[in-house]
Amino acid sequence: RIARAKPAHTRQRARTASHKTMAAITASIPGATEPEDEAAVRAEAMAIVAQAKRDITLREEGRKEIKTASTKDDIQALINKRIAQSFADRPKPTDAPPKPAAAPAPAPAPA
Repeated sequence: RIARAKPAHTRQRARTASHKTMAAITASIPGATEPEDEAAVRAEAMAIVAQAKRDITLREEGRKEIKTASTKDDIQALINKRIAQSFADRPKPTDAPPKPAAAPAPAPAPA
């Protein structure tokens, strides 16, 4: 019997299976710079999950409301409401950055 080398994906799985934190996993990846702050990664993940749960709730409420809509205008109003809700928590576009102040005019040369 000829011994075969394990496939690359099996070796990768074995290498990362022993790591318990994001920092340890990042440190083991060749070419990775510095490990990310695990608390920040967890906080971001929790925020994403919370937003997804809010979206699910809004979607379910919308489905209930759409069953009672009788006209095209009612349906369009519900669609507009859902769009407004989905954009409510996103950052608003900022105004154009202020233009740089004009350089002061040079003082007249003394005569």
